Amino acid sequence: MRRASPQAGLSAIELVLLVAFLGVMGAVAWPRWQVLQRDYNEAYAIGSMRAIMSAQGDYHAVNAGFAADLAALGKACPGTPVTWLSPELAANGAEFAGYLFTATPSGGAVQGVRDCNGTSTYNGYYVSARPVDGGETGDRGFAGSSAGELWQSPDGVPPPEPLEKSGTISVVPR
Repeated sequence: MRRASPQAGLSAIELVLLVAFLGVMGAVAWPRWQVLQRDYNEAYAIGSMRAIMSAQGDYHAVNAGFAADLAALGKACPGTPVTWLSPELAANGAEFAGYLFTATPSGGAVQGVRDCNGTSTYNGYYVSARPVDGGETGDRGFAGSSAGELWQSPDGVPPPEPLEKSGTISVVPR
């Protein structure tokens, strides 16, 4: 005689309850996840801006001038395998961790000598980072210059030159 096997799997009501529970958990967790993602992107943007500014300092020490753009920081000197800046940031308009990065000569910068690759250098630079999608990938805009301080603006627009405290624009604490 054959015995009845116990039922395997979930009943329809158990499945409905599981889906409802997962839906409620997702609705509660999603907003917090978005905040954490923005915080992560902003932390990466700050770290990337500091890396760009440090690369500009190293570049200046060797080339007696600052790079005109991020692409110049991404090129190694002939005979040297090492670049000034990591490849993911080595182009103007580089998108990294939800931010767009650019570098230009600062306002009023004077063209200097040519670097080891024959590219013009300048006596000042301005570098900025803005969220790709304000409010989604980040809330703050960032800017730095050859003066060495990193600045922030809460509206997602990088602070303009001259970089100085005004209104909601402030220095990013170390």
